[in-house]
Amino acid sequence: MAFNPRGTRLAVSWEHADSVQVIDARTGQEVTLCSGFQRIVGIEFLSANVLLVTAYNGCFQCDLRGGGRKALSSESWPAGTTVSPKRRFCSSL
Repeated sequence: MAFNPRGTRLAVSWEHADSVQVIDARTGQEVTLCSGFQRIVGIEFLSANVLLVTAYNGCFQCDLRGGGRKALSSESWPAGTTVSPKRRFCSSL
């Protein structure tokens, strides 16, 4: 699970899942469901509306506002990530 920097959104998943549910922390309503991953190992917010998902089928940047997804790596990503205070990320091998 991960909160965005403002604490307004909560991303929820579990190890080896294939999707991430994003919830509005104020209302409890689902914002979106990001799916199509293979065995999720980590989730982190890069910003209020950008979620980073690491999985066995790669590392993905998900735009929660526009609904798009960009593959940052298509290689197997066996560990999660760490996001710095400047909103950059690195692998947690």
